Amino acid sequence: MLKHHQIEGIREILGFEAEKSKAKKISYVKALFPGEKTYFIGDTSGDILEAHAGGVDVTSGVTWGWHSAEVLTHSHPDYLFHEVSELRDLLYALSDSTNDAHIAN
Repeated sequence: MLKHHQIEGIREILGFEAEKSKAKKISYVKALFPGEKTYFIGDTSGDILEAHAGGVDVTSGVTWGWHSAEVLTHSHPDYLFHEVSELRDLLYALSDSTNDAHIAN
């Protein structure tokens, strides 16, 4: 899907099919790409809180999943997306940057 939309620079995406523990997934990505910026996209406040605890650089909440915008806001994500197009726009912006991105979910 990233290739289809010409989004580049994202080297690792981990979803539910990978390790179930978000803390372990975050640790894995940070160890795989030491010193590089990490991004996390989640649909619950617990996701966002785990990302903060794991030292993720940029957290994003999406409101089309389990938790509402109101609930997600309490976990203080850096970004809160209400539409898939908003997330797509961030991915395009990251694709244009010189830094590679690493996203865990």
